Amino acid sequence: MDDFKARYQEFLTHDYQPKKEKYAKLKDAQHPHTLFITCSDSRVVPERLLNANPGEIFEMRNIGNIVPEMSRVDKGYGLATMAAIEFAVKELQVKYIIVCGHSNCGGCKNALTPTEALDTMPSVKNWLAQLMPLSIQVKMERQNDSLGKQEEALEKLNVKTQYYHLLNIPVVAESIGNGELSVHGWYYEVGNGKLSAYDQDEDAFLAL
Repeated sequence: MDDFKARYQEFLTHDYQPKKEKYAKLKDAQHPHTLFITCSDSRVVPERLLNANPGEIFEMRNIGNIVPEMSRVDKGYGLATMAAIEFAVKELQVKYIIVCGHSNCGGCKNALTPTEALDTMPSVKNWLAQLMPLSIQVKMERQNDSLGKQEEALEKLNVKTQYYHLLNIPVVAESIGNGELSVHGWYYEVGNGKLSAYDQDEDAFLAL
């Protein structure tokens, strides 16, 4: 805890004080322009990726950056994720939704090659079951690839899938139709900082 206290003091000195006026304007309301849906992984930091200030990014995190299909939501699955999306679109009126996956994703790894530890985490196992159809697809289509290549393929297929799940959410589709919102799928490579975006026309991830 002493380390946290020291870091907090550094925050006050080097971040809060120089931006004191900006923080003061945030005390009564937030007006983020972007909903950023990403993995709970500690190596993915949206504010740093986007060089964003407090109040700009509304975040939703879960293991594997999953947006449940509407059929699952109707059964009470992924309500926290759906609630964040509805709130961001209807209440905060964000202009952009970004779903961002990343390299070396533990969720995708366990969907592709489940570890023994997964059996001791029933909630995680149940959550990652959503990725199993994608895992099977990757194994069939890339059976001759290395495990590393398969993992990357699953991570990107996952982003693409969640991108389309977003487009099928009624509140999202309505806002897109009104020209008030756009949806994007990103893939972040932790080791080299590269960021690519899913291009629907090309059906590929292109460097930003």
